[in-house]
Amino acid sequence: MGRAPKPDDVIEHQNYKIKMEEVQGKKVIRARVVKS
Repeated sequence: MGRAPKPDDVIEHQNYKIKMEEVQGKKVIRARVVKS
């Protein structure tokens, strides 16, 4: 990983949705499974 996306940046990867949110001042990447 090189650059860290902003907290409100949402990236769609195939059937996965990666959302980075700030938790307790730390950046955490959450991966959710998106079904069409």
